[in-house]
Amino acid sequence: MAMKINVGRPKGSLCWEYFQYDQVAEVCKCLITVGDTECGKIIKGKNTTNLKRHLEVMHKPEYQKVGAFDVSNEHFALRAL
Repeated sequence: MAMKINVGRPKGSLCWEYFQYDQVAEVCKCLITVGDTECGKIIKGKNTTNLKRHLEVMHKPEYQKVGAFDVSNEHFALRAL
C-alpha cells in the first residue's frame, strides 16, 4: 500500500491528538483507548467538526479538553479581525 507524505499547513485543532488520518483511504480513525480496547471508530474525511462530534458523544472528557481549546482559539481569531 502506498503512503503519502504529509504536506501543507500543520493541523491546528486539538482533535488531531485523538485521531489518525489515512490519506490513502481518506478516513480518520479514533485512537482513544477505553480500558484495554481502542475505540477505532472510522470517520470519512478530515472535517474537524465531525471529529469533535464523535468526541462529544463517545468521549466526553476528551471533548471538554478539545472544546475549551478550540473556543478560545476562535475568540482570538475573531478579535484579530
